[in-house]
Amino acid sequence: MSAHGQEPGASERWYAGISRYQWLVLLIASLGWIFDVFEGQIFVASMREAMPSLIEPGATEGQIARYNNIALAAFSLGGALGGIGFGMLSDRIGRKRTLSATILCYSLFTCLSALSTVVAAGCISLSGGARRRGGMGGRQRARGRGFP
Repeated sequence: MSAHGQEPGASERWYAGISRYQWLVLLIASLGWIFDVFEGQIFVASMREAMPSLIEPGATEGQIARYNNIALAAFSLGGALGGIGFGMLSDRIGRKRTLSATILCYSLFTCLSALSTVVAAGCISLSGGARRRGGMGGRQRARGRGFP
């Protein structure tokens, strides 16, 4: 406590100690997550139109909904496994190499999803493409280490 009965810095705003570089890191990390969530939202918005072309003709609404749920689960599972796998890889080989691996993984599986003609291939490619999310998140947290 100071002589006036207040703790030091109590009148300072919460963001007073944050540097310009830290704000930049926060902005870039936030944009990365925004674009990542946007990709997931595009998938959710388009799956009702895209799924019928990947399954057998004449499928019922219930079958289409089931395949949509499986594909969405694969997408989510890929993101979760990517967070664990690429996080551990980042600890072993470093952020830069891991970022390169996540970009390569994302690009490869996004290309595969564009070429998918059956549900199973689409689910596998969605899962693999989503794996970049985890590595990207780990990289952003590691980069922003100095953020209070």
